[in-house]
Formats: sequence, structure tokens, C-alpha cells
Amino acid sequence: MITYRTRGLPDGTQSDHEFVFIVEDLESPPRLRIPGTQHGPDVCVPDSRDQEQWLHGLGDLLVPYWDCEWTFIGEEAVARFVELIGGTSPD
Repeated sequence: MITYRTRGLPDGTQSDHEFVFIVEDLESPPRLRIPGTQHGPDVCVPDSRDQEQWLHGLGDLLVPYWDCEWTFIGEEAVARFVELIGGTSPD
């Protein structure tokens, strides 16, 4: 698991917020998670709807897996995603 933090979203919006992206790199295929609040076993409400909407727009890299989770299309998609978010150093 690798956690990335960004100031604002890569599209230039929400520059006053910090966003967290968690790459589950031990999964096959790798998955991406964002922080959210669990409301039962099947429902997660993301901490930021803007972050969720931005991720939904990355259909060439990610497909929705579960609430607050996406599956990367492949290993190359992980590298492209990290580059897209600014190559932010992981925690």
C-alpha cells in the first residue's frame, strides 16, 4: 500500500484542500482507494465528492470497483496515474 497526498486536484480545482490517494499495489490488478465513511458493509461515502467525480473522469486509467475504490486498468495505468497527480512522493 502506497499513500499519495496532493494539494488540490490535478485539474487545478480545490487547491485549498489536501487529497489522499491510496494505491493497493499488492492487489492484482492494483486498486485505488480514497478516504470515506463506511455506512454498512456495502456503502462508503467519500470524504470529497469532488475527488470522487474527478476519479470517475479517468476512465482510461481506472474503472469503478466499489464505493471509494477503483481498479487500475493495468500496471502502466498506475504509473500514468502517479505522474498525473504530480509524482507526489509517497508517505
